[in-house]
Amino acid sequence: MGPKCSSSRAAWPGPGASAGWVMVAVALAACSAPTVDPVCEAGRSVECTGPGGCRGAQVCERDGAAWGTCQCPDVDVGPVDASVPRDAHVDIDTSAPPDAGIDVGPGDAPDATVTTDAAIEDAGTRDAGTDATFPDAGSACDAGSAVELCNGVDDDCDGLADESLPSDCVVSVTAARNSFTCATRISGAVACWGRNVLGELGDGTTSVRWTPVSVVGLSDAVEVAAGIGAFACARRRAGTVVCWGANDSGQLGDGTTTPRAVPVAVAGLSDVVAVAAGTQHACAVASTGTVYCWGANGYGQLGDGTTVSRSAPTPVSGVADAVAVTAGYHHTCALRSTGGISCWGRNVAGALGDGTLVDRLTAVPVDAGLEWTLVTAGSSHTCALDSSRMVWCWGFNSSGQLGNGTTTDSTRPTPIIGVSAVEVSAGLEHTCLRLASNGGVRCWGLGSSGQLGTGMRTNRSTPGPNAVLGAADLSSGGGHTCALLLDGSVQCWGENGFGELGDGTFTDRLMPTVVVGL
Repeated sequence: MGPKCSSSRAAWPGPGASAGWVMVAVALAACSAPTVDPVCEAGRSVECTGPGGCRGAQVCERDGAAWGTCQCPDVDVGPVDASVPRDAHVDIDTSAPPDAGIDVGPGDAPDATVTTDAAIEDAGTRDAGTDATFPDAGSACDAGSAVELCNGVDDDCDGLADESLPSDCVVSVTAARNSFTCATRISGAVACWGRNVLGELGDGTTSVRWTPVSVVGLSDAVEVAAGIGAFACARRRAGTVVCWGANDSGQLGDGTTTPRAVPVAVAGLSDVVAVAAGTQHACAVASTGTVYCWGANGYGQLGDGTTVSRSAPTPVSGVADAVAVTAGYHHTCALRSTGGISCWGRNVAGALGDGTLVDRLTAVPVDAGLEWTLVTAGSSHTCALDSSRMVWCWGFNSSGQLGNGTTTDSTRPTPIIGVSAVEVSAGLEHTCLRLASNGGVRCWGLGSSGQLGTGMRTNRSTPGPNAVLGAADLSSGGGHTCALLLDGSVQCWGENGFGELGDGTFTDRLMPTVVVGL
């Protein structure tokens, strides 16, 4: 056997030092004669094995080849994530005892644990594409926590709330699949930017904006939905819903087909707990578990047993226990309190996941027999997260958006092997996930606009390298993707023809760029 690997540790204040964060790096020693994964992207690391069985990472100095010796850590950390740069580490608090928990998810019970091996675990909540990483206001602080989140709570027990974050910090980001983006602030204000042909930015104009502008009259939003169409909807604290933008099929739900450049109330809805927007239809979940949909219905995407479009909400037949909803191009899916998923509407390429290609005017169960915690709909594909944190996708796969290493459509869920996720978000023809291990965002599918964040314009049929690390929220759009980071910044990448990246330009970005003015 060859020599053992050796290492040393160093610690220094990280970017969140005011919240007690500490950056920890492992100084890695060389191991000879590594076994290297032949697939290697320049500037990234690949898994390798050195003498004595130590596992580590080897830096790629050019595409397709790894150079140098295998760098192994001082502890056995299991298989290395080959997409993570060698020195990329999650901020952790080395003074905290092992398994010191921090509540970074909704609800009363902690949804996450940060441990001293830098593993971020988030059991999540059942929702439709956004696994909110922030604890509810009023949650008890945790003296072992090193992370101050945007939630109005003193997470780290230092007597201050949100002290390391910007004033009126962002709590979630929504990348529309129609070239615009919105961010929701802790106050309930909403800012949007990008394409604005039909008033989809909600600022009272139809002017394109390459930096964020405020949505008029909206100061109490808790959730924003923006899908494939040129419109958006917001759920308000009181449980009502407002929408703005295009309305040619009644998708604003106000009983008309008149476009609106500022928010208008959706008729007859109250006690809403979730909202979703598709191409020309929208849906909401009431606290009773009933799903209501409105707008275009040519393929049965409203789920009321007809193909008649509706300009006001109509209940979905056969679903009385929904907890979340997501809307695609012409299909809709609901996550149910039992852990099942039901879908309805157009079934092109198997987007409904029932093992057929038959369109459905009412809800049918996804054929998998698994317990689901999240569902998200792309244009004609759907993805979900199961209770073991495995990602599954089904439907259209021409660009590899199912992430299973093929471009073959699937009428039933197919797994993505080798990743453990806390969130998955389906875009138009690409998909991204947020890793449980380090908050990394990895994408696959259509990459022609740089929406995968790999630095290239190529498609991928499996998850790519991390575009960012330490993400708290994630949203996949049409040709772009955005992530909210733990430091409160929003970063976007991909297509920018309408300023949807929010960086003050119309230049596409193949790597993440910071949204200005948030």
